[in-house]
Amino acid sequence: MKQTICILVACFCFLQSQAQSCNDLYKQALQKYQDGDVQTAYDLVKTCVEARKLLARTEKATRSNIYWLATQSSILLQKNVEAKSYLKQMLALRPYYQPDEDDLQDMETLLQEIVVKPRLSIRLMGGITGSFANVEQRYETFVRGNGVFSAPKTYPKAPQLDVMAGPELQFTLNRYVSVGFGLNITEEQYRYGYQLQQGIVEYDIKETSVGIFDTLQTQTYSLTQIFDHEQDLTYLKFPISLKIHPVTLGRFEPYLEAGGYYGVLFGANKTVTIQEIDSYTVEGLSSSLEQVETLNDFFTTNIKDILVLGTYGWFVGAGVNIKLYRTNLFLGTRFQFGLNNIVRQEARYNFEDLTYDFYDIMDDVKINSGQVFFGWSIPISFKAFDHNVRFKKRKK
Repeated sequence: MKQTICILVACFCFLQSQAQSCNDLYKQALQKYQDGDVQTAYDLVKTCVEARKLLARTEKATRSNIYWLATQSSILLQKNVEAKSYLKQMLALRPYYQPDEDDLQDMETLLQEIVVKPRLSIRLMGGITGSFANVEQRYETFVRGNGVFSAPKTYPKAPQLDVMAGPELQFTLNRYVSVGFGLNITEEQYRYGYQLQQGIVEYDIKETSVGIFDTLQTQTYSLTQIFDHEQDLTYLKFPISLKIHPVTLGRFEPYLEAGGYYGVLFGANKTVTIQEIDSYTVEGLSSSLEQVETLNDFFTTNIKDILVLGTYGWFVGAGVNIKLYRTNLFLGTRFQFGLNNIVRQEARYNFEDLTYDFYDIMDDVKINSGQVFFGWSIPISFKAFDHNVRFKKRKK
């Protein structure tokens, strides 16, 4: 029993000494490096680098210094592959590192062959959306009363503008590819309009001779109703994107992206604007009279029960990241294409206020939209990659 306790105490002391030794190893290695014993310095820092659990418990600044010393020692020992690997590890901890007088010239050359990118970042964005209604199936407008009615629906060709905003979590897979997981509030809008007309003409005639009649007076009654329907929709959308970063041009990094999204309907309101033009015209043999009366009104209601709860689709886009000191700004655009009809089939005829008061039955539509946005990217962690560009060797 006593022997077992001694063994456990010895193991604990060993592990405790290991946990405290990485910083000491670095100090010893630095002293050896300054004394010119590069091989010993390299062996000491390599011991620490290979003990990953031990290194993970070391302060970030000390870890960065260990990788710096490992890079310098590897260069002097002509271990070029190891030197580049250690340098990448250092740059992941110190992404904004600038060479100084203590760096070897070959290290400065290696720095030019490496690009440091945010491995994980949060992108905060906001912008403008322009929505279009893609009509899948049209339905006849319900009309009532006597007379002739004409009510063809028309959808504007211009996009209906609104706003969007939200965060995106971006994870870099390699030098050229990253994926994004977004969450944003998107306001989308589409509209349509139609016109109803009814007219009655009455004649006042007199027989001036047998079989001959003259019109003494003509009375014309007409009623024109102009309806404009505006649908304002609020979605919580979850876009997932795959981005390709083909080149880096100084501070600018253009990208292309494609992906899909799923949206949950949060709110839906419809505003109906009505203009009624009531016209009465009397035309006689010697005079005429015309009276026109115009009435404007509007009606707003919630139509969430008419629409499906979820929507989904795909998108393509492009943009550019702009590096500014220790942060990134970005500009981008996306074109979204809805894949499902947003109107519930079973609820189309259940809204009597729309059907009987405004002669409206909503069409089957899919929502397409364009987005223009800008934002700020906040890096969380970094990773270093090869530039994959041939550099000219410096003359010694």
